[in-house]
This record gives sequence, structure tokens and C-alpha cells, in this order.
Amino acid sequence: MHAERPITLTPACVRALLDGRKTQLRQVARDPLPSDGIAPRPDACPAGGAGDRLWVQERWACRDGVDGAADPAAARWHLHYEADAHFEPAEACNCESYAGGWRPAKEMPRWACRLLLEIDRVRVERVQAIGDADLDAEGVVWRESTPDPAEADRDGFARWWSALHAARGAGWEHDPWVWVVELHRVAEA
Repeated sequence: MHAERPITLTPACVRALLDGRKTQLRQVARDPLPSDGIAPRPDACPAGGAGDRLWVQERWACRDGVDGAADPAAARWHLHYEADAHFEPAEACNCESYAGGWRPAKEMPRWACRLLLEIDRVRVERVQAIGDADLDAEGVVWRESTPDPAEADRDGFARWWSALHAARGAGWEHDPWVWVVELHRVAEA
């Protein structure tokens, strides 16, 4: 039987998945790191392997008092997701029920998930080995935040990657080993 695990994604990555643009993601390969200079084994990827599923955790809001564990179908009517970008909970409803605002993605329970992904393949490479086809498969999410619309995709990816990973010592310039997870969206979450 295949495993199912949570994965936390940025709003830009969620939008790319919803639009059908994102079919790959990269994660820094932290454990187990090779001691002999050889790349980590693909079967050690913490996201899983082919056939495993990932349920996406994203920033979300839910009306206070809604018990999704008791009745997930009813609770889904009261969910909003930051990636949809058209909704600001506290301001939009003009009431106290969303007073907590956006909740962190890591706190999203399984019942609130709207995206389920299935892993097709996992490989390991250095982040700077990304090719043009892989840049497209990453969903070109960096274009949402580019200060320069003429920025080359490779440069945009490098900038976006470093913004997410440099503080942990895994920026573009460090060229870390990464898990390349090829995936597709499953119809139901």
C-alpha cells in the first residue's frame, strides 16, 4: 500500500498546481546526505516514492466554531485559501468569525486539504542542474514576484529558490542536492 503524507507549499505553487502548470517540485536533500560525495538515493526521499500521495497544506482560513473533523463536507463550505488571493478573511466577511485571519499551512488538517498529488517519479540532482523543460514543469512560479518581466526563467528560478532556501544555507549559490519529485494532481482530495 502506498503512503500519504502532508506537504506544505507556497501560495504561488498552489496556484500553479490549480492552473495545471506545476508537475515538479524540488526539496533540499538534507537527510540522508551523502558522506562519500555521491548523491542521496532516490528511494530515501522524505516526500515518498512513485505511487505515494501528498496532500497539500496551504495557508487557510475557516469560520470559527466549524468542526471539520466531525463533518468535513459541511466544513469545506466555510474554508478559504490564501492562494485564491481574492479573499481576506477578517475584512471580507466584516465579522468576528474570521478574527484569527490566515492560519499557517502547517496547521492545516487533512480534512481541509483541497489538493492531492500523486508522485510519478523521484530523482536526485543538484539544484543548478535544472533544465528548460524542468523550469516549465516547476510551474514558472517565480514570475509572480519578478521585479523584471524580461528576467530569464533560469535567473528567476535562482532568485526564487534563494528567497526560500538561502537562510537555511541551501541557496542557489550553494548548489545543494535536491529531490526532484515529478507528480500529477489526483482528482479528489
